[in-house]
Amino acid sequence: MTRSELEDFLSLGKYLLRIATVNHQGDPQIVPIWYHYENGKLYLMTGPNSRKVQNFKRKNRVYFSVDTEISPYKGAKGKATANIVKDNSKAIGIAEKIVGKYLGDPKSAMSQRYIGHVRDGTEIVVELEPEYFSVWDYGKES
Repeated sequence: MTRSELEDFLSLGKYLLRIATVNHQGDPQIVPIWYHYENGKLYLMTGPNSRKVQNFKRKNRVYFSVDTEISPYKGAKGKATANIVKDNSKAIGIAEKIVGKYLGDPKSAMSQRYIGHVRDGTEIVVELEPEYFSVWDYGKES
């Protein structure tokens, strides 16, 4: 996959991001979650006290994977630094993009509930800044 194909795959695809963190016992924890990709970074929404947040507050290195579930398989995985988005207006803008991507209409009642959770702090937006991407596309000839 070229860089341009990677950008399109991550920004246009409606796949799940699987994020891997390390828990307090040193064991991996993998969670599927909705995401948004923009300017080389991945964004997700979660509860401020979720296990993944607790885990990356101890160690902010995470691993991630985004891939297709039907043939021909393709995807991207990598290692990233996770940080909470502190700027509330930026977090709300990202939340609107995430719910718009997965729910369709960002103005729908359900979408507005999700976005409202970011506004009131019961959900936060997390930024993943990838160190690298490893990509594959089994639909392309070698």
